[in-house]
Amino acid sequence: MRAKSFLPQITMPRKVNWDLFYEGSYLFFWGLFEKIFVADNLAKIVNPVFAQPGPYEGGLVLNALYAFAFQIFCDFDGYSNMVSG
Repeated sequence: MRAKSFLPQITMPRKVNWDLFYEGSYLFFWGLFEKIFVADNLAKIVNPVFAQPGPYEGGLVLNALYAFAFQIFCDFDGYSNMVSG
C-alpha cells in the first residue's frame, strides 16, 4: 500500500465499532482454537509416522496422511483467522 492512500487513514480519528470488535474477537479466538486444539493435537498423530521411516501398516499411514492434511489446513486457517481478527 502506498503512503498516499495509507497516511490519511492513520490521521483520521478512530471510532470504536463494537460489532466489528466482537467479530474480530470471534475470528481471533476461533483461529487460536484451530491452531492450539485442532492442529497441535493432530500433530501428535502425524509426527510419529513422519519422524521415522519404517514399515507401517497402510491404515496407519493413511490416517497420518489425512491428519497431516487437516493439520496444515488448521494451521494456516487458524493463523489467517487470527490475523483477520
